Amino acid sequence: MFVLSEIIKRTQGRLKIISNDGAVYLNENGKLYSADDISTGWKGSIVVFEFYEKNINLSKDEFFRTYILQMKEKI
Repeated sequence: MFVLSEIIKRTQGRLKIISNDGAVYLNENGKLYSADDISTGWKGSIVVFEFYEKNINLSKDEFFRTYILQMKEKI
């Protein structure tokens, strides 16, 4: 989740995690919001994310080295 959240922040994307009756949102500015008692009736977890390819000026290999390998080293 850390690597995913870093990619989301750096590409100005969004991340939403909904679990039971609560939710956490990470917006395109890197700001984190939470909501309790959203009464979805859903029993389980949902993870939704989006990031924008237009904000990535790297090849697939460069992207992997920059975001995935460097992030793993920090963990």
